Amino acid sequence: MNDFRQHFAHYQGQFIDVTDREPPLNTTWPPVVVAKEAIDAEIERLASAPVPSSGRREALIAHPLAAPNAPGLAPGIQVKLSVLKPGETSLPMRHNATEINFCIKGSGVCNVDDRTIEFGQYDVWNHPSYTSYTHANHGTGLQVRLTYSNVPLLQHMQVYICEGGATPPDANVHSSATDEEDDDLDPRRNNPFGMFAVTDDGGLLMPYEVLINPPVAASKVLYFPWDKV
Repeated sequence: MNDFRQHFAHYQGQFIDVTDREPPLNTTWPPVVVAKEAIDAEIERLASAPVPSSGRREALIAHPLAAPNAPGLAPGIQVKLSVLKPGETSLPMRHNATEINFCIKGSGVCNVDDRTIEFGQYDVWNHPSYTSYTHANHGTGLQVRLTYSNVPLLQHMQVYICEGGATPPDANVHSSATDEEDDDLDPRRNNPFGMFAVTDDGGLLMPYEVLINPPVAASKVLYFPWDKV
C-alpha cells in the first residue's frame, strides 16, 4: 500500500497580478497518424525483448506535444500497447485510473476483480479504478492489446497512484450491501436534517457527513465479446 504521509519543504503562497491580463490560450494538438506498419514494428520490438520482472511488455503511443510527466495520445487520454508471448503471465497491478482494453491480436485470460475473462481478438473489457488485474497468454501466438485510460489526467493533477506486484486480483476493497445498510443506520453518518433548500432558486445545503463520505457509485467489470457485438 502507498504511504500517504509526506514531508514537505516550507513554502509561502504568492500573489500573481492578473489585472487586465487575458487567460492563456489553449494549446491545440494537431492530429497524428500512427500507421499499421509502425504498430507492427513496435509489437515485434516488444516481443523480441526479454520478459521484464513485471511480466508486462508495454509501450505508450504518445502525441509529440504531450507533457513528459503526462504522456498521452490526446489531452488526458493514454493509449498503451501491450504484448504477451505464449505462456507468459503479468504480475498483479492496480491503479486509480479506469481502463478500456481491446485485444487486437491473439487471445488470453484476464483476471480482474472477482472475474475471469477469456477474451479473443477484437473483444473489449474494462478495468474499474483501483481494481487489481493480471493478463495471461495461454495461446500459441502473440497476445496484443490496446488500452485506453485517463492516466495522463491523473498525472497532470498529481494524484495518480499505481501499485504492482503484491496485490492478488481477489484482494480488492469492496463495499458490500450490508456495509452500506449499516452506514444508513449509523447516526454518525446521517445528518437529521438531510439535504435541504437554502434558497428558492434550487440551491441545496449538503450535510458535511455526505460531503466528505458520499455514497459509493459502483463501477463494475464489463465484457463485450466481439461475436456478440
